[in-house]
Formats: sequence, C-alpha cells, structure tokens
Amino acid sequence: GSPEPVRISPILYPVINLLVRPISGIVSVFLLESVDATQARILAGIILFPVFGALRNVFMFYVFRTMGCAFSWAVLASVLFAFGSSNFVYGSVPDSYGVSGMVLAALFLLTVQTIFTDRVVSIWKWIVIGTLSCGVLITHLFPLIITSFVAFLRKTGRLSKALWSSFFIACASFSLTLVLHVSLYK
Repeated sequence: GSPEPVRISPILYPVINLLVRPISGIVSVFLLESVDATQARILAGIILFPVFGALRNVFMFYVFRTMGCAFSWAVLASVLFAFGSSNFVYGSVPDSYGVSGMVLAALFLLTVQTIFTDRVVSIWKWIVIGTLSCGVLITHLFPLIITSFVAFLRKTGRLSKALWSSFFIACASFSLTLVLHVSLYK
C-alpha cells in the first residue's frame, strides 16, 4: 500500500495544535477541493513551521544584540545560525523541531535580557514562554528552570531568590500547560 501520511499528534503538542487549528480552518476555506480536518491541520502545520524557524532566527539576532554585538555582527551571526546544517536538517521536518528551536531561542533571549540589561524582565514573559515551551515538549521544563535560575541568580546575586523565582515560573508554566491541554482535549 501507500505510505502512512505524516500526522501531527494533538495530544503531544497542545500549543502547536492550538496554533494550527485556526490556520487549518483558513486552509480548508481556501482549498476548493474537499480536504478533511486532519489534512488541513497537516497543511497548516507545514505552513506554520517555517514561521517558527524565522522567529527563532529573529530571537537569536536580538540575543546577539543584547549581548553587545554590533548590528552587522549580529546579522552575520544570525545568518550563520540560520544556515547551520542542523537548522536545514531538523528545522525542515514538519514536527516540533522548529517550534522547539524558537522557544529555546526565546528562553535564551529572556536570559540575556535579564542578565545584560538594566530593565526588569516581567515574570509573566517567563511564564508565557515557559508555557509555550512545555506545550511543545514537557522536557522543555528543564531548560526553562535552568535559564530562569541562571538569569535570576546573575541579576539578584541571591540563591534563594533565584530558586524561588525559577520554581514559581516552572510551576506556573506547567500548570498553564496542563490547563491548556485539558481544555483543548476534554
């Protein structure tokens, strides 16, 4: 027979599915031929994944700028990052790789903004990115804990403040991910 089509599991990736569902509705409206809901979600995912890759590269540009790189060097570093072989190999697969890269780049950006700037980065930004992160893969909870801990430890210099902040962010992000998951798939 024919090969099994690629399926985007709605249970594994609640945040991806949350973003893909509205786009799949738009895709099915513009396609005149009959497309079932699963095919429309797959097409929407294929459309959406390059957007996540582009956002990942934009976030990395801002990481380099926040760390003090000149504009031209930040552009060069971002372009080199974008053309890295792993971005072409894994970033082109219609799965969670592009989204994972984007949320991890967003975590790095929050970390760098917390450490290298005088601005106070809102804890809600950490929770939103953490929820996106956990909603892609639950194992992304660990980079969230590590990056928030390092950022708050460097910013405050207090171990207890960094531990409690990263613990709060992780618990809030995980809880919101569970709420999102349950509300989408009840």
